[in-house]
Amino acid sequence: LFISTRNSTGSAKFQLSLDGNTPKAELIWESRNMKNYISTSVLLDGHVYGFNATRLTCMDFETGDALWRASGFNKGSLIAADGRLIIFGERGSLALAEATPDEYREISKFQLFDSITWIVPALADGRLYVRNEAELVCLDLRE
Repeated sequence: LFISTRNSTGSAKFQLSLDGNTPKAELIWESRNMKNYISTSVLLDGHVYGFNATRLTCMDFETGDALWRASGFNKGSLIAADGRLIIFGERGSLALAEATPDEYREISKFQLFDSITWIVPALADGRLYVRNEAELVCLDLRE
């Protein structure tokens, strides 16, 4: 179980088990490397991708160590699809990046909205739905 909070506590990983009929949670590690604010992190191939307050971060899920950090989104949210990260910054920027623990590798980025938004995008049937308080945009990501 991985949990994260936006306050100074950060994140933690627990091993869940049963002792007879009694549930147990053993703390594996605690880290201040991930403090989600808007949305949850994603786990992909043993790595956690998410926002440490205002910095996009990749962490090793086994150790809690930060592998890289990227700026330019302020607070934000992300989803993983087809081995890539779809990143939505709170100031309306939308980016596509490789999901790799080596470094932040941006494929493309553009300004979608000119307003603040904390609404998490949704992906369904190859279409990405992104909105702010006034507009809804549907991007067809199918080839």
